[in-house]
Amino acid sequence: MLGHMEKPAEVARSAKDVVLEVLDEWDKKIKKMEEENNLPNPTTLLDYVRKDIEKALA
Repeated sequence: MLGHMEKPAEVARSAKDVVLEVLDEWDKKIKKMEEENNLPNPTTLLDYVRKDIEKALA
């Protein structure tokens, strides 16, 4: 009744790796927003990034 085991690669992911992945994703999103001339203000953008990091670490 132990449930399924996580893969070693998933277990080995550090918080740093998770944060870097989220930042890489946001880098791509921001570049697309810049191309579309659709960037939110910096505070709003930071809030979005912070929420995604918190979600990824949960």
